[in-house]
Amino acid sequence: MRVTEKTSGQLLYSYICPSCLEEINAKRVRNYRVWGLLYLAFGFFLLLFLGFKSEEAAGLLVCSFICWVFGVGFLGYSEYRKRYPWEAPETVYERNLRKQALQKMDVEEV
Repeated sequence: MRVTEKTSGQLLYSYICPSCLEEINAKRVRNYRVWGLLYLAFGFFLLLFLGFKSEEAAGLLVCSFICWVFGVGFLGYSEYRKRYPWEAPETVYERNLRKQALQKMDVEEV
């Protein structure tokens, strides 16, 4: 599977086997889901505090809405990444891990 990334005017190509891509994508999807659920929970708890301090109700309502938008966004993006894993560019951390693995095998990347 070819993954492209544009960096400082150059186009880089990386080749990742499908099983490795599936493993990487599963970690990313899990992280996006966790963040989405955390944002939704935080928005819910902000609404709980809404009844206790009525003078700050508008600000808490806006913050809670923003948290829900982020939560739904993260959950939606996790579903997108789950369905279309091949559209995921390699992160800098993953590229460094791949380069370290290639150095251990004493192989150069072409």
